[in-house]
Amino acid sequence: MPESDARQGATVLREELPPGTVVVGTNTLPCRVVQTTITDDWGRSAVIAGLTEALTDTDPGVRRRVALGLGQLGVKGLTTQIIALLSQDPAGTYQYIDALGVQGAPEGLPTIIQFAGSTNQFWRKAAVFALRHFNTAEARSALETALNDPCWEVRYDAVQSLAIIGNAGSVKALVTVLHDHDQLVTRTAVAAIAKLGDDSAVEPLLALLSSTNEHVRCETCLHLGEMKLKDMRPVADALLKRLDDPSADVRSMAIVGLGKQREARAVPVLASMTLHPMSSPQGFLSAPPEMMAIMALGQIGNSAAVARLMELLDNPQFAELAFRALAEAGEPAAKPLCDRYVRTRTHVRNDRTLELLGKLGTQETIASLSDYLTHCTPPEKAPTRRAVDQIRTRFSH
Repeated sequence: MPESDARQGATVLREELPPGTVVVGTNTLPCRVVQTTITDDWGRSAVIAGLTEALTDTDPGVRRRVALGLGQLGVKGLTTQIIALLSQDPAGTYQYIDALGVQGAPEGLPTIIQFAGSTNQFWRKAAVFALRHFNTAEARSALETALNDPCWEVRYDAVQSLAIIGNAGSVKALVTVLHDHDQLVTRTAVAAIAKLGDDSAVEPLLALLSSTNEHVRCETCLHLGEMKLKDMRPVADALLKRLDDPSADVRSMAIVGLGKQREARAVPVLASMTLHPMSSPQGFLSAPPEMMAIMALGQIGNSAAVARLMELLDNPQFAELAFRALAEAGEPAAKPLCDRYVRTRTHVRNDRTLELLGKLGTQETIASLSDYLTHCTPPEKAPTRRAVDQIRTRFSH
């Protein structure tokens, strides 16, 4: 198995195993220690001692994985030793670059940056991945340079590393890959820019809403809705237009974006979507726009949105979603829910409505339910009292 594949396997193992699990080997390379789960301080000390000793093991596969495993345990101060191991064992370059990244020591940065410019694309990929551990101008500069790498995987890791570092100064460089020929790079860049960017980043993102690639349009709608901007109106205007997109998935993501922005202008359109039966899933998201519309109404949570959600409680197809959306709306839904409870004479409203009132009821709700307790039927008294007690407990905390 090629070393690159072995490194990829080790990375997958590292990401999928639970915290406290140290991976120092794979099933493709001989290794005396496969994995150790640390359950207490004594076990941790014993494992660290054993792994430290294994740094001088005669098997290079063990040394490579031990260098990384110790770093994952939080053992620092190994950078000089790892650089020495790297010079002695070029075949383990991938693992040693990973290990240098986890160490995060300034003295290891020049070595990683050197490999970021290597002619070997696998070494470049490893270095770009490792640079996410360094929030320095030098590391960011190397990553921004890597955005032009001929290998899409290197560009992808560069975007992810810049997003993890989280420096807004990299947004200008990230904008340059919004039209990358690999859609995964583009979509990842959209998320990174939305996370780090300000109002100046909006225009290049809005341009992607005209992309012929529906996945790019979906990703853009979703992340535009997550941005924290001084002026949200240009984003909201663009998302409102996407409610007519030919792709059901894009329409759904536009709805999600509008919900995240709590855009009140969307309420009439979203409410109209719920006037018809739930459509069958049409795209890769497997979530029809009507479902997204109901949840967005809950996020927006103004009086018009809550009123429509209350109406949907009488629709068997939408009732459960409407309850969940009302929970999202919070306190504005408390009064109409309480009014519904004391006026409705069906057992269906009891459990679900009282559950919600317990979670989002107000002092006014307590007063209304307490009054209702004076004349409600005997079977209703106990669950109603529990809801009142739950609300009081919330307020006492």
